[in-house]
Amino acid sequence: MFKYNIIIDKKLNKNEIITYEKSLIYSKLNLLNENWNLNKEKKLIDLLNEDFELKNIKYNFKYYLITRPRSGYDRNKKHIYITIRIRDISMTIAHEIHHIFFMNNFRSILEKKYSLSEKQIGELKEIMIFMINQKKYKDIILVKDTTYKDIVIIQSKMLKIWNKRKDFNDFLGKAVKLYLKTYY
Repeated sequence: MFKYNIIIDKKLNKNEIITYEKSLIYSKLNLLNENWNLNKEKKLIDLLNEDFELKNIKYNFKYYLITRPRSGYDRNKKHIYITIRIRDISMTIAHEIHHIFFMNNFRSILEKKYSLSEKQIGELKEIMIFMINQKKYKDIILVKDTTYKDIVIIQSKMLKIWNKRKDFNDFLGKAVKLYLKTYY
């Protein structure tokens, strides 16, 4: 059984937690255990290493169930924060782990080589999520990640570029060029 830490991050008194949140938290914990496990995590990490052309980078993730409205991550601590309000757990976890891989391995390149700002890197990070929608991820992610509707067009353009060669180092430069041409 997968273990999750629970963060209650809004101020509720004990009675509110017991009556309002407790059943939701326990049902979400059960759902997490049914939909995510170490095998899925390992397969996701292997696929990301392959796509990003990394040398078998390993992470030891910790998962936290939170009451905030949005999921998130801490890339330095390798923490994944999953909101109790999320519908698709495996997609959300894969989304956040993708961000950690991308930011930890390419942020400095994007800053130094391409002179992107923090804001631009954050936007590009979200656009790059199209990668986990590939067929080879289907055993991990049951539903395609369509978190942000306003980036679907640029994601489809990037997917076409990606599918031509699937060489991430070559692709990254082309992706940055397309991103800057589209938004700046």
